[in-house]
Amino acid sequence: MLPILTGNVGIHGGNTGARESAYSIPFVRMPTLKNPVKASIPMFLWTDAIIRGTEMTALTDGIRGVDKLSSPIKVIWNYASNCLINQHAQINRTHDILQDDTQCEMIITIDNHMTSTAKYSDILLPDCTTSEQMDFALDAFVSNMAYVIFADQVIKPSFECRPIYDMLSDLAEKMGVKEKFTEGRTQEEWLRHIYEQSREKLPELPTFEEFRQQGIFKKVDPNGFKVAYKDFRDNPEAHPLQTPSWQN
Repeated sequence: MLPILTGNVGIHGGNTGARESAYSIPFVRMPTLKNPVKASIPMFLWTDAIIRGTEMTALTDGIRGVDKLSSPIKVIWNYASNCLINQHAQINRTHDILQDDTQCEMIITIDNHMTSTAKYSDILLPDCTTSEQMDFALDAFVSNMAYVIFADQVIKPSFECRPIYDMLSDLAEKMGVKEKFTEGRTQEEWLRHIYEQSREKLPELPTFEEFRQQGIFKKVDPNGFKVAYKDFRDNPEAHPLQTPSWQN
């Protein structure tokens, strides 16, 4: 409120409480399939979806994609997430719900740490850490600079740890769709493939091997920093605010 009252909005160093901006480069991600399931639930209501799923509707519970859930949650596939216990309120209530195997009948967790969530899982598959496999680490909210890190393998996987890609390739083979899933590529071959696709979109990227040695690629937004409400400050008539007065 203080920056607004003092007029320090739309300038460098001012603040309105707006989130930071994000600048990204056209780096190609792994291709994904379209999810045929239309229904989605608010993240914080997944425990409700276990115990009263068929009662939950779009009107009363914020269900999206359908008017009403057709079934409760019976299986949870949990990858690289500690959300079942660590990131939700009412832990004791969640604990009691997960103790009843007649409700949520199976929890599969893939992780590289024995998290609180992992301890509630029926099947626990040990994933590789970043240092145990080759991968790319992409930027998130980084204001005016995008980056990609080449996370190269430096040690062999410990014990029975395996990359998630290899796990799912084996599952796809059991289901008779391995070739369709992998397209004949290993994890490293996929990384090389999408990297070359990225170089077509962003020619200034170095070669794969050069990037591997370099370790990181960074690119600054040529337009500089994004300042919230700068357009309004510079020309309020052309860029009015979405408020009743259009001004504040």
